[in-house]
Parts: sequence; structure tokens; C-alpha cells
Amino acid sequence: MRAKKRRNRRKRVNGYAHRVPMAAFIVMAMVLLIGTLWVKASCDAIGSEIQRLERHSQELSERLLTEEMKWNRLRSVDQIRRSLASNGIRMDWPGRDQVVTLSDVRAGQMAGADGVLTGDDRYAGVGRMGGYE
Repeated sequence: MRAKKRRNRRKRVNGYAHRVPMAAFIVMAMVLLIGTLWVKASCDAIGSEIQRLERHSQELSERLLTEEMKWNRLRSVDQIRRSLASNGIRMDWPGRDQVVTLSDVRAGQMAGADGVLTGDDRYAGVGRMGGYE
């Protein structure tokens, strides 16, 4: 009988066996919670940065439109005439003999003295155009 009692004493566990797994579970849950909070904070920071940059982009777009409107106003024919008149400059439309147009000419017609053209060479023909009198 004594041998049986000794065996039972060896199998008997003193303490709680479920503490270590429960502690590991709690630690893992805390790590996941902290990780989730960190990811959320990072996403919020990136989102606020995106909103700030979008506002800045919108402001720049509005400034661009304003400057384009100013430029178009300055480029108008009436404004150019007023500027010329205020500076005492008299200008007129060009005559027929003053208008020069450039048009593409086939490379073979404009080959140099040696007759060799590279692929990068481009030539333009010069001609007179009427209708501006």
C-alpha cells in the first residue's frame, strides 16, 4: 500500500497550473491592444497630414486661377492697346510682305552639300503669306 500512496503524492500538483497560460493570454491581449492603438494613431496622423495638404493644394489652385485671370486680362487686345498708347508706341497690323510662315520641307530637298542627313536634323521652309493687310 505504501507504494500506491507514494505514486499519488508524485502526481499531486501543488499550486495552480492555469496561471501561466492565463498570464500569457493577458500579455498577448495587451500587446495586440497597444499595437492597434499605435496603428490607429498613425492613421489619424497621416489623415490629418493629407487633409492639410489637400487644403494647401486647394489654396494653390485658387491662386493659380486668380493669376491666370489676371494674365488673361493683361493679354487682352484692349489692354495691350491701352499699354501701347500710354507708352506712346504706335503699332499697326503687319503688311502682306512682312508675314513669314515656316512649313516643314522634306529632308531630301534640304540636304547639305555632302547629301548626308542624320535622323536628328529638321528643316523648315520659309514662305510668304498674304491676307494681313
